[in-house]
Amino acid sequence: MNLAVNFWLTNKGILPTTDAAVLKANNIQSILGIQSIDTGILGAVIAGIIVWMLHERFHNIRLPDALAFFGGTRFVPIISSLVMGLVGLVIPLVWPIFAMGISGLGHMINSAGDFGPMLFGTGERLLLPFGLHHIW
Repeated sequence: MNLAVNFWLTNKGILPTTDAAVLKANNIQSILGIQSIDTGILGAVIAGIIVWMLHERFHNIRLPDALAFFGGTRFVPIISSLVMGLVGLVIPLVWPIFAMGISGLGHMINSAGDFGPMLFGTGERLLLPFGLHHIW
């Protein structure tokens, strides 16, 4: 997925660059040595849900005899690699909308005055059971 995002960023002319301002403006981090858009925990949860859905659909697949070794649960990593590569091409188009929404919530809480800490604490507690409190 990160390779697909890197491919998209390179073709758009954003990469390769070492200018910190450009990298920060596009939310680009080095992830496993690959410059990619940093989706954080939310991106990991989305990837996990997609792979779970692929596993539920393909864990019992039966392939022709010549490819039977790759059937069943062995097929799940193969299809996951292909699908997550395609998801990686969509992330640079969709993720800026999520990032603006998260940033907008932060600005709203910051300008809420005395109710800001209450909104922050409430949001943190609501996200805690899902492990998404890190994005807040």
